[in-house]
Amino acid sequence: MTYHILNGDSLKAQFPANISGGIIVGREALVDGEVKANSLEEFFRVRADFMHTHYEVPRAEYLEKSAKEINKILDITAESEINLWFEDDLFCQVNFWFIADLLLQQSKDFTIYLVRPTKEISYNGFAWLTSDGLENALKQRVLISNDLISFSELWKAYQNQDSTKLKEIADRLANSYPFIPPAVNAQLGRMHYSNGMNEVEAIISKLIDELSTEEFVPIFKAFNKQAGIYGFGDLQVERLLSEVIRKRQSQ
Repeated sequence: MTYHILNGDSLKAQFPANISGGIIVGREALVDGEVKANSLEEFFRVRADFMHTHYEVPRAEYLEKSAKEINKILDITAESEINLWFEDDLFCQVNFWFIADLLLQQSKDFTIYLVRPTKEISYNGFAWLTSDGLENALKQRVLISNDLISFSELWKAYQNQDSTKLKEIADRLANSYPFIPPAVNAQLGRMHYSNGMNEVEAIISKLIDELSTEEFVPIFKAFNKQAGIYGFGDLQVERLLSEVIRKRQSQ
């Protein structure tokens, strides 16, 4: 059996009908919020609480739309072929590391490939590809079954906010997967604070000064243009903007 695990509903909506296989959507944003837990069941509770507290998503809705979909990965039959459709930005990479860890835990002898957008697309991702482009991306997929352990280790290091381990794994994977170090470096920037702000918050604070506004829309557009490596959506940037404004007012 062939499966395609997609990075979101947007890709699902544009996914070519002539690409056969079961579809599972990795409907999460693990780049934002608490991710530590001792079991998958506890993990979903932690995520549901976070989404409810910070984005007013009902817990039941999270469990139905996100947890239930991710749980489908546990039902993938042994010896299946799995294509992981994920982009290079930090948002996508963190979700990818999580799913790699989930697949590794099952020990079902999967054959696993990573499908990425073409190099020219950069952080704009799959959304910029036509059906032919998506089919071509699938043809250029890379077998990653033998490196699943390393991607799983990246997830654990991310969970534990272990900067040393993140850097160590990124350096090890740099030659085979050159998109990993930029994503890891972006995460390390989020973990480094100066004058009460991490590097992402500092970018937003500087944009407020440069644009002479605290309005979300111009800040969001400028942030995505300048810091596409993070892959943040509107919800993440809006929350960051509110936090930066709060910090600036308290200084």
